[in-house]
Parts: sequence; structure tokens; C-alpha cells
Amino acid sequence: MEFGTIERPGAALLDAFRRIPTSTLSDVLDALGIPGVIMNLKPCRPGVRFAGPAVTVKGITAGRGTYPAEEYAFGRALDVCQTGDVLVQDIGGERISCLGGLAALAAQQKGLAGAVIEGGARDVDEINDCGFAVIARHFVPIGAKTRIRLVACNVPVKVDGIAVTPGDIVVADSSAIAVVPGRVAADVAGAALECCRNDDLARAAIERGMSFTEAFRKFPKM
Repeated sequence: MEFGTIERPGAALLDAFRRIPTSTLSDVLDALGIPGVIMNLKPCRPGVRFAGPAVTVKGITAGRGTYPAEEYAFGRALDVCQTGDVLVQDIGGERISCLGGLAALAAQQKGLAGAVIEGGARDVDEINDCGFAVIARHFVPIGAKTRIRLVACNVPVKVDGIAVTPGDIVVADSSAIAVVPGRVAADVAGAALECCRNDDLARAAIERGMSFTEAFRKFPKM
């Protein structure tokens, strides 16, 4: 399996992104002309939220019996992850699970923030019991053994048509998943936090009786 490199953002920047909703990040990325919002995957349970740098995994799929079982080298991919990382797996959207209950438990024990899967996951009850956060294209019972070959880790992948590069910041909540390229992460965080401050001011003003129209005008979004 090919292993690329990853440059993780600093702790302070990651902490900032943990406070920013994906809708706000969508506004900022839209203003910058950067496509970075994933909208067509499903969470394993309501209320999933996480943020962290992307560790990417690329796999190829085929019918049962195509690949030796050891070529689904999930453990090797997990070994390169650090606490707080988001595992992003791309198997081309196939209805095959590339993460199940035991893998989720191992990821949870290692301290990963969550997983985003362009493909399938299974053992949803086990995933939820251990508390790991998974957002996937499909939740299916079909296993990976002899059907998936993991070919690369920490290389560029695509999820829902959105490019994800190792070290990009992935933020997920009940609205969507936002992928913020590392090269603009600091600028995006600064603009998004300003939007959040305006939202807080508008919310407080509306609670005091200001109309939405007036609050929207006084505390504009991007």
C-alpha cells in the first residue's frame, strides 16, 4: 500500500473549527469559490459532530474472492492515524462496508474524531454502542473481506465529488460535512468566526425584540 505524507494543522486552529457550524463554513467557502461541502452522506446516528485533520484511505473494489483477505489492510491505515484525526475512506461509493464494529471500536480507542466513508459501513448498533462517529454513503451488511484492496493512505481522494487532501480540516455536523483545504484554513477560520460573532449578535438582538430584517441588515453574513 502506498503511503503519502500529511501535514496536520495546529491545535489552536483545530479548536477554532470545532466551534464553527458547517453552514457558516459553507458560506465562507462559497465566497472564496472553493467547493468543499459534502451533503449526500448519512450519519450513523443523530447529533454526530466532529472536526479534525483528514487521514485519507483509497481502496478499490471487486466481487467476493477477488483479493486476498490481507489486502484489506485497515490496521495499517489506522496505525498512521493520531488522536483527533478524521479517517476519510474512498472506495468509490460502492455498497460494501469498509468499516464495521470492531474497526470502529479500535478507532474510538485510538481517539479518532470520526470517519467519513465514500462507500459503506456496517454494524451500526456496535458503532453507536462504542460511541464512534461515522458518516457514510451506505449502511450495509456486506463485508470487505476479499472484496476491497486498500491501495493508498494519505493521498488525495474524492468524497461526494469533493476533493480531500491529507491534512485538510474536516468538520461534520447535522447539516453537512465541510472540507477546508489546509492552505486556506487559517483565513477560512478567521472569516467564519467573524460570521459566528455576527450571528450571536443578531440572535441576541432578535431575542430583545429586533425584527429579523433589521437584525440581518445590522449584523450581515457573508
